[in-house]
Amino acid sequence: MSAVAICQDTQKVAGFCINLDPYSSSQVDRSSYADKDPAFKLINRILTELYKDVKLIEKAGVNFSIYALAVAEDFQNLGIATTLIKLSEQIALDNNFSKIFIDATSLGTYKIARKLNYKQLAQINYQDFNYEGRKPFKNITNHIGPTVFNKQI
Repeated sequence: MSAVAICQDTQKVAGFCINLDPYSSSQVDRSSYADKDPAFKLINRILTELYKDVKLIEKAGVNFSIYALAVAEDFQNLGIATTLIKLSEQIALDNNFSKIFIDATSLGTYKIARKLNYKQLAQINYQDFNYEGRKPFKNITNHIGPTVFNKQI
């Protein structure tokens, strides 16, 4: 269900969008590998906090999640991320999902989600987030913080 953008001239990966059904029986619980990497444990913690008050229908085939979106630096500001999200929306429709969620951890993804009329559900301020007595994201100043958006399709 994921998508990759390849540059026709260079055959390099220009961007990707990792999509998933968080309640699919084949889905791996992200917390199961958080202990293997301290950085991932931190990311898992902030995303868990982000979703704590978000109401989800905990059933496979309902919630389509745009879990990770990235565009290589050489290909940014060309509309690739927007195209990948629109392609992901079509994949969700083709697979009969009723809701799409986007985890926007960067300013770019945040702006695209708003432009595509996604509804903001929750947000955590990077400057206020504490983890084990410290503020690990205090140097991120170009974006408020991770935001979860959704859209009915």
